[in-house]
Amino acid sequence: MKILHIGKFFPPYFYGGIETVSYNLHMALQNVPGVTSDFLGFLPKKYNEDIKVDEHVYLCKTDIDKFSAQISRSFFKQYKKIKNDYDIIIVNMPHPVANLAMWLAPPKKSCKVILYWHSDIIKQKKLLFFYKPFLVSLIKRADAVAAPTMIHLDESDFSKYFEGKKVVLPFILNYKTTKDKYVLSQDNKKIIYACGRLIYYKGFDVLVEAAKYILDDAVVYISGTGALKDTLLKKISDNGLENKVKLLGRVSDEELNANYSGCYLYCFPSVNRGEMMGLVQYEALSHSKPIVSTIIPRSGASTLNIEGVTGFKVAINDPKALAEKINLLLKDKKLYDSLCQGAYETSVKYNSPDTIKEYIECFERLLN
Repeated sequence: MKILHIGKFFPPYFYGGIETVSYNLHMALQNVPGVTSDFLGFLPKKYNEDIKVDEHVYLCKTDIDKFSAQISRSFFKQYKKIKNDYDIIIVNMPHPVANLAMWLAPPKKSCKVILYWHSDIIKQKKLLFFYKPFLVSLIKRADAVAAPTMIHLDESDFSKYFEGKKVVLPFILNYKTTKDKYVLSQDNKKIIYACGRLIYYKGFDVLVEAAKYILDDAVVYISGTGALKDTLLKKISDNGLENKVKLLGRVSDEELNANYSGCYLYCFPSVNRGEMMGLVQYEALSHSKPIVSTIIPRSGASTLNIEGVTGFKVAINDPKALAEKINLLLKDKKLYDSLCQGAYETSVKYNSPDTIKEYIECFERLLN
């Protein structure tokens, strides 16, 4: 069984949620007897030539990076060269460039096409108007449309085109689940931790606002970089929260792991379905940390934090509600310890090595 994954980027050349889960799936399949797993994707714009990572991973130089899409002459050339070598092609969606390549040069008819639906196109609505016919054509060609939760499929703007093709395939995870005890900050306060790109849908502005109502024996640490850094710094300053909220900037993998390990709880304040899953929640749970998160309409992200088991969920854009649940866990140690145990047990289930079997069963059904 030969499988080609088509994605955007690939670690260590770029890290992101989709990149992490596509990498994990590729690596897991390489360990399955009788399966060959290859990956075709892109490099960030700063790279000037293609990189063949090994015999199974080929990353193409990006000529133009516009509207979250990478245009690459090398990608089209490489795809056309290898497209008929595979039994299955998995496309990590959304991926307009791969869509165009497969429209111009379709794979052989016997090849099964699986669209792994990470998200609809949320932001580029004007471009979607022109792109939609090509996307619908690809969905119709696909043999299956998979996603980590049924919400991804049922709540998609394109759900009506998925009928008869829906498959839930959970993310392949490889987090080691540990029972980590929290540590205090340098000023002897409990740490409320959040991390991610400082962009519009992450809701970090709501978390900064919530800090006004969080008990004074806690501090909020936010790691990550992005376009809203200056806006957040101004909000922190305007509200006199310099001693309550710290922007940590970009952190190393070691620092990130230490932040998860040492925090008291994790806060996930995202505000719209640009956030469809949120791997950071899996990471927090793997360190046995309770989560205070938001209920994002039409997003699978809200399914990971189990109310009253691993943490609490509140409405989006409600800083007082966010603070209220955080304060509850700061005050109630018995409840806090119970949620830590719930986080540990849930993480063990999410990280089951048997998950790859669900993929193999899906592939075999399509091929047979």
